[in-house]
Amino acid sequence: MFRFIIYINLLFLLLITGCKCKNKTTLCIGINPKYAKLIRYRTNDSIVYSNNNAESISFMVKTYNSINNNYLKDCKDSMFGCICEPCTTNASFSATSLDSAWVWVDSVGNQNNYHKMGYMVTDNVNNATLNFDIAHLYYKLLFPYKNLDMNQKLIPNITLGSKNYTDVILIQIDTSNFSTGIYRTQNHFMTKLYFQAEYGIIGFHDIKSNSLFYLE
Repeated sequence: MFRFIIYINLLFLLLITGCKCKNKTTLCIGINPKYAKLIRYRTNDSIVYSNNNAESISFMVKTYNSINNNYLKDCKDSMFGCICEPCTTNASFSATSLDSAWVWVDSVGNQNNYHKMGYMVTDNVNNATLNFDIAHLYYKLLFPYKNLDMNQKLIPNITLGSKNYTDVILIQIDTSNFSTGIYRTQNHFMTKLYFQAEYGIIGFHDIKSNSLFYLE
């Protein structure tokens, strides 16, 4: 009898809490235009990089997404009451290369005939988080640039190819263990990444050719 009373009380509590979320929504604000501008590419845009050895690699933008407008997000019922999850406001793009010279060989010998690159900008109100997905490597960066760690460095002025850029972020990874698996030197692989707010990814260092590819 006592258990039955407890069960009825819990059921009554769930019914009450289940009504708390009825028609309740959260107003989510679209991405700040100054952060949305960090992605300059759109679907079907072509991105071309070259090095000083007359080699080049071209990427085609496959997807572009941006939450520009305000939207309503439904809150959800739970046994603990009405839960309104935080808003997610971002913009992103992803591009791939079909250049035959850039065949990707993974750790078990499988070949993929493309490289990929892209990043997502998430609006955090006071700043933005940039998450890079570059050829199966992942980089994370806070914009505006602050609290840079040992693998990130701000370059006030740099020339890549024939173009000069200011306030460039250099993101680099430790290549000391690049002897086996997907890091084998017979693969084209980006080990240093140059990013500039206005132009995006303006260059990268390729481990196979040991050369710098810069944005055309």
